[in-house]
Amino acid sequence: MITAFYIPDFQAWYRARYTQKPTIIIRQDRVIAATADLREGGVLNGDYASRVCRQFPTTVIHLDDPAYEQGARELIMCELNRASPSVTLLHDNFICVEVPTLNLARRITDWLRCRSGWAATDLAACFAALAGQVKELTAVAPGGEGEHIAAHPATSLLSFGFEQEIVERLGLFGYRTIGSLMKITRKQMHAQFGTAGIRLHTLLHGEPSTTLPSWAPPPTIEISFQFDEPVQEPENWLPILSRLSAQSVGMLNGMKATFARIVLDETESGKPFRYTIPLKHPSADAKLIGSRAQRMLQNRRFPPFSRMIVVLGGLVQQESLQFDLFETRNGLDKARRAILRRYPNGLLQFEEIDVNAPLPEDRWRYAPARS
Repeated sequence: MITAFYIPDFQAWYRARYTQKPTIIIRQDRVIAATADLREGGVLNGDYASRVCRQFPTTVIHLDDPAYEQGARELIMCELNRASPSVTLLHDNFICVEVPTLNLARRITDWLRCRSGWAATDLAACFAALAGQVKELTAVAPGGEGEHIAAHPATSLLSFGFEQEIVERLGLFGYRTIGSLMKITRKQMHAQFGTAGIRLHTLLHGEPSTTLPSWAPPPTIEISFQFDEPVQEPENWLPILSRLSAQSVGMLNGMKATFARIVLDETESGKPFRYTIPLKHPSADAKLIGSRAQRMLQNRRFPPFSRMIVVLGGLVQQESLQFDLFETRNGLDKARRAILRRYPNGLLQFEEIDVNAPLPEDRWRYAPARS
């Protein structure tokens, strides 16, 4: 069975996960994404941020950041990979996962605070996710996928990335449910809507998937050190951090890392402390990586720990590949400026996701990089 998690306005949703406050993402002072509570309050794309804040005084504003959104999506995909090796990003707004039990699907839904659907096919699961409320899972009985999809209104197509104009024109022709759209031929769809019509016909008539391909996370290199006794003072762990940084860099074999993650494990509380350092440029400089990791840890408070782990990830063969993670339509110079704006000091502590309760541990770990 496949579970589809419906997460529209991904960047706003992710930024609001910890603050639990209404959040909007703006570009040139206009809304491009908003959390579900603001959408229900009437906030639309193109609204001025000042107007939204007057109506909803507790709203938190963030500038659009494609780099942040890309990193957040990868983190969510990695965490879902703990529950299942089969994870797929479908139609931008849907993440589909093969979850073994309905109970686990409900727990993940509650953890993500989103709508989800449970069905035998990916398309039926996506439509089922649209039928419920936030933190609610809608299950479709086996054999009832076709009827469930057909009963949805045509406005559901907006969640799959289709334009409002297409939905309105379909309504003028009398097609107001997904079931009625099934009668339209591919040729008619193409004549009315061009390539979007072909995509719509493929969505409704294509063979739905009952199994998902396995998702492979980005490669990493991991190396660790076990202390004889718990340590906390910098004089005890600084030399080890430098050594681990040098050893991990020595294993890159011509590649470069785009981020380094420091994990302080086996603490008194039993909860590991993870800190991630994004690099402004891909690097294989052990001194650079070690010094930035030292500076970051010296500014953090953590309990005594017995195990230190250094993970180098986002491995690339050439520096130009780094910019594939960002908007590059106007060239590498724009991408480079976007990176510098996002990481002006080359340091950032990523928000770590707490999955201790909802997701099983030790089901998955990063695969080692291949030389």
